[in-house]
Parts: sequence; C-alpha cells; structure tokens
Amino acid sequence: MPSKLAENEIKRHLKAELIGRKLYVFDEIDSTNNFARQINESGAAVIAGKQRRGRGRFSRRWESPEGGIYMSIVIFEEHEKEQSSLPRYAIFLPLACCNFLRKLGINASIKWPNDIVVSERKIGGILIEAESFEEKMKLIAGIGINANASISVDIPATCIKEELGREVELNKAIADLLNEIEKYYKKSKRENAEELVEEYKNLCSTLGRAVIVRTVNETLSGIAEDISVNGELLLRMHNNELRKIISGECLHLYANNFNK
Repeated sequence: MPSKLAENEIKRHLKAELIGRKLYVFDEIDSTNNFARQINESGAAVIAGKQRRGRGRFSRRWESPEGGIYMSIVIFEEHEKEQSSLPRYAIFLPLACCNFLRKLGINASIKWPNDIVVSERKIGGILIEAESFEEKMKLIAGIGINANASISVDIPATCIKEELGREVELNKAIADLLNEIEKYYKKSKRENAEELVEEYKNLCSTLGRAVIVRTVNETLSGIAEDISVNGELLLRMHNNELRKIISGECLHLYANNFNK
C-alpha cells in the first residue's frame, strides 16, 4: 500500500527554513509547475501524489504515476541577479537531488544538464522556468523523482524501490529532499560558483563521454570536455573546435569509467 501524502507528516521531518516554508499538497493535480505559477510566496513548495500533465524539457510529457515524488519550488530573486540566478539553479538543484539519492544508498549521478541517472537509467529530472513578477524574477523548479512508482516510459529508467529493493515512506522522502535543496540553496549563496561547479563535475557522468547534443537549432556531436562556471557544456567537436552549449538534450554514446 503506497504511503499517502500528508502535509503534517512532511512538516514533521522538515528542517528547512525557506524551502517548504509553505506547502501545497495534492493527491492529484494537472501539473505542479502550473499551480506554482499562481503562488507568490518565496520558498513555497507544491507537492502532488500524481500528475495528469507533468512536463519535462522541450514540453515533453513526464509520466507521473502514483508513488513518485513530484514537486515544484517557488523562489524569488532580485532582477539584477537574474543572469547569475539561472545558472546557479541549474547547478545546485541537480546536486541536491543527486545527494538526496546518495544518502539513501543509491549511486546516482548527473547527466548534463539536469537529469539524475543510475547506471545510465533515468531516476529523476528537473525543469526550471522563470518569469518576471513585479520587481523580481520568479523561478519555478519542477522536480520529479521515481520513488515507489512502477516505470512505464520510452527510455531506460529506474526508481528508488527498484534500486533499494524496498519502498520509501514518501512523506519523509519528500521532506528529506526539501532539506537537501535548502542545504544546497544556502551553499550556492555563500560559496563561489567555481566550488559548486567542481562538485557538480565530480558527480557528472557526461564528462569524458562521446555525446550527441540536440539544441533548439541544431544537433552536435563530440566529446563532453568540461562544464563552465555558468553550467554550460563545453563540447570538443570532431574538427577540434570547442563549442559552448547553454542548454540542450544530451545523449551518451558510450560508457566511461564513472565510479564515483
């Protein structure tokens, strides 16, 4: 019997001061990101037991059956910090998700830019959206983690239950994830960007791989050589040109020796 979401149970395990300060908990919703657009409270979290219209990058459908972790976090940033905020979120959020899973005993890694994988199988993903709100920038981070949910997608995938051989209590797992996000949010505020990017690179299974990257305008291939301080992928093309890719969909072509 899957554990039922309960706001009081999530709060019982919640230690964060900002992230999750206000919770909106639903058994079912169309999309947590869609609901988050209506919220004007920084640090609020929208959590659902199931999504009817979950979305991933490039407006792809994110399968959201009962038993998964589906949430959206709302944070406001000053407008003048907008340019530095987006890359920072793209770095610290995957780190938080990856380390949440590692604390459970799952050897998770980051597939650039923001997929969370275990042995090349996807276990989670992040969608970051931004919009202007009065004099501030509103950032909405949608996060999906395959927890106790059975997997039915068209790409290799796994879930916490499959990796651990047991179910996790969803309310506690959600609180633990929110606590980890708060930890890395604060870390991103006090540490310089280079230190956080180094931590990201240490957990990134894309580096050193032959990859194909699909952007909005083109498809590129080469070796994933590095990650910039702004979270961009530095791709060494076959003609030895080094391309800087801001965002895209990355496909790994062969395995490396990632055993961190």
